[in-house]
Amino acid sequence: APGTRVRASFGPRRAAGVVMSVFEGEPERPLKPLAGTIDSAPALGAEGVSCARWMSRRFGAAIGECVKALLPPYVKSLDESALFAAVPAHAAAAPAFVLTPGQAASLARLEHLLAERRHARVVLYGVPASGKTEVYLRLIRRAVQDGGQVLFLLPEIGLTRPFFDEFSAGLGVPVALWHSGLTQRERRRTWLGVRRAQVKVVVGARSACLLPFCDLRLAVLDEEQDESFKQDSNAPYYHARDVALERARSFGALAVLGSATPSIEAWDLARRGEAELLEMPERVSRLERPRV
Repeated sequence: APGTRVRASFGPRRAAGVVMSVFEGEPERPLKPLAGTIDSAPALGAEGVSCARWMSRRFGAAIGECVKALLPPYVKSLDESALFAAVPAHAAAAPAFVLTPGQAASLARLEHLLAERRHARVVLYGVPASGKTEVYLRLIRRAVQDGGQVLFLLPEIGLTRPFFDEFSAGLGVPVALWHSGLTQRERRRTWLGVRRAQVKVVVGARSACLLPFCDLRLAVLDEEQDESFKQDSNAPYYHARDVALERARSFGALAVLGSATPSIEAWDLARRGEAELLEMPERVSRLERPRV
């Protein structure tokens, strides 16, 4: 089946590969039989195979590099143990503060779109200190209450342990942190946890958009204009914003692009009607803005 890892003979050696498609009938020329399969089930689902093909077309990348990014070599076995325990929510029923009018209106609209269970794109334009993180947190909580998975992308410089601990404490579900400092064992554990839907929320940097979600309901990109979302050091070269939007489309999920200074691409999506624009013009703090 497509997405299955297999072993094939190449001269005197055997190499590992991934089945991309299956054709019925007799081949036009003699072909060697496969040496065998590596896993008992496809390692990449239909959405993963489709994503690899889309990345290859969109970014002009070799299909093999795209498959390798979605199915990294450190995933040796799909049967390896990777248990994630739920963390009790801390005061989830008692909001820390009353939302501003902009927060309340934006959250109500986002929750309505989430409840529709169809793909939608939103550009959340909030001035600095407008409380976008609180809106994200309440929206994510609603998504996981319905049983879905959530991808929360933000620039790696913002992925501090105190932020992650505070953010995840109020959710009460397994949350995984994903960044460049993880060991291969930690990466493999998280990869398998996401694939098995044990991990409900992933808070991570750029490459978290490539994890094997099986029921993605919500994708949030905070500071979506940040240059760190571009992968330009190793192939395949891609932009996490584009990948997250495509995967949200495939899953029928809600995608939220949040920023105080939206990118030209995000503005253009809103201008062309391909994304809804929501604004949060009030600051949560009562302190006046500094004069410039």
